[in-house]
Amino acid sequence: MLMPMIRNATRIALAGAVAAMATSFPAWSQESNQQRAETQSEVVGAQATLGTLMRDPEAKWFQENIGKAKAVLLSSEVLVKARVLKSGAGGRSVLLVKGADGKWHGPAFYSIATEPTAFKEGVKAAEVAALVMTDKGLSTLTAGGGKLGGDLSYAAGPVGAAAPSNAAADIVGYSHVKTGAYGGLNLDGAMVKSYADWNAAYYNSQTVQVKDIVAGKESNRDAVSLLNAVSKAAGGK
Repeated sequence: MLMPMIRNATRIALAGAVAAMATSFPAWSQESNQQRAETQSEVVGAQATLGTLMRDPEAKWFQENIGKAKAVLLSSEVLVKARVLKSGAGGRSVLLVKGADGKWHGPAFYSIATEPTAFKEGVKAAEVAALVMTDKGLSTLTAGGGKLGGDLSYAAGPVGAAAPSNAAADIVGYSHVKTGAYGGLNLDGAMVKSYADWNAAYYNSQTVQVKDIVAGKESNRDAVSLLNAVSKAAGGK
């Protein structure tokens, strides 16, 4: 009598587990697939942002110094979070790092959260490109991120080929306001932090680390076009 009862209980438990899997797995899969799509969209957008800055006649300093940079941070779109400007703004970005061998690695994904006063009146969205010029800047970002103008010294990218106001800054940033908006974007005070969920989705690993991504130990073939574009912009092959 006892054995049939145990078998029945086992069947019920297994049926419950299968049912739980049937209901939970599709939701997990859908979320994961959505994140992968979003990460690749940002990679494509980052390449477009790079192209915009490389064609901009006012970004001569960026074009002439990208080859000297330790890393490049690119964002296809930083948006105002709400209609009230003092709510601040946010977006996603990718970090690409130049290795000791001159090859570029990444992308590692980051979030950007600006200060409430970052946008001038009327601005809705902007593309962002920043050059990481120092070892401190690179180590701070790869360790998880920090505050521009706080943990990391920051200078706004100069117009033309002139040197930035703070020539020794860890990071020099440019913003390009998108069509239909006007004004500018001040990155001073922005928080830049690694975005673990997107890194995990893009590299299909829950344990992936930024340090491994930027060291070239992790790769995604969908990033080849972006890496080639950065290498070319920096004077590589």
